[in-house]
Amino acid sequence: DELRKHAFRVLCAKPEAAELDVVRSDVVPLHRVDFLLPTALVFGNEKCGVSPEMSKLSDGDFTIPMVGLTESLNISVAAGICMHWGRIARLQALSR
Repeated sequence: DELRKHAFRVLCAKPEAAELDVVRSDVVPLHRVDFLLPTALVFGNEKCGVSPEMSKLSDGDFTIPMVGLTESLNISVAAGICMHWGRIARLQALSR
């Protein structure tokens, strides 16, 4: 609720949708997230992911597309990738 008071949208990580051959219209790939909007990303624990309660409270879901034999990422690696991608996307948009 506090984030929404400040106009943030809340997106939950969904690692189970990470394979590129799995297309789910309800899960946005990380490279399609608009980081020009105030955005809070929620990561669950590595075993169970984001809780169903938190998912219901969120504005949507996102995933980090992966290829190859990797099934999942360590939570700190996933968060780092997302922060880096968000920063790059914002810098690119601001330089236009």
